[in-house]
Amino acid sequence: MPTGPASPAGDLPLAARGSAQEIRVAAEKKAARKKTDARTYSVKAGDYLSKIADEQNVSGGWKKLYAGNREASAPTRR
Repeated sequence: MPTGPASPAGDLPLAARGSAQEIRVAAEKKAARKKTDARTYSVKAGDYLSKIADEQNVSGGWKKLYAGNREASAPTRR
């Protein structure tokens, strides 16, 4: 039975797992794609976060939408 932590490649044979460099490059590409997945939406009168999240199919709902836009959705203090 293995005693170390589980590898991200699971139980794949060592040759199928790829080198550390290949894994790192794949992770960097995935992170770059995630950054470019941003969408824009113009808020209209009567909109609220749960409505926008539902209509835009935001995985994680209004909480995820809020977390990703905290700076934009923070109230302005004068």
